[in-house]
Amino acid sequence: MRELTNNEIQQTSGGLFGILIAPIGAAIGWAVGQLVDEVLANFGFDTDYAGAGESLGAGIGALIGLSPVMTMVFMSQGIEALVDNGISIGQQVKANNTASA
Repeated sequence: MRELTNNEIQQTSGGLFGILIAPIGAAIGWAVGQLVDEVLANFGFDTDYAGAGESLGAGIGALIGLSPVMTMVFMSQGIEALVDNGISIGQQVKANNTASA
């Protein structure tokens, strides 16, 4: 198997456009996730939806920037973070119910 040239790598990964757009999506996703974290904190939950939102936003930005590799990496990180947050909330609810019983 041969090594890809820089031009071939840019063609398959979306080139510079994906690299320029992904941080914008990450910033928007982080801001939305931060709002979710603040709302949930009012109910006593400790979450990190800002991190999940940042990854998902970067993935959406990479998708818009036509960068399939970056899209897959960021979206998978974001989905994993969403699942981890959901599990964490479930564990916090269970711990609160056990402590109050």
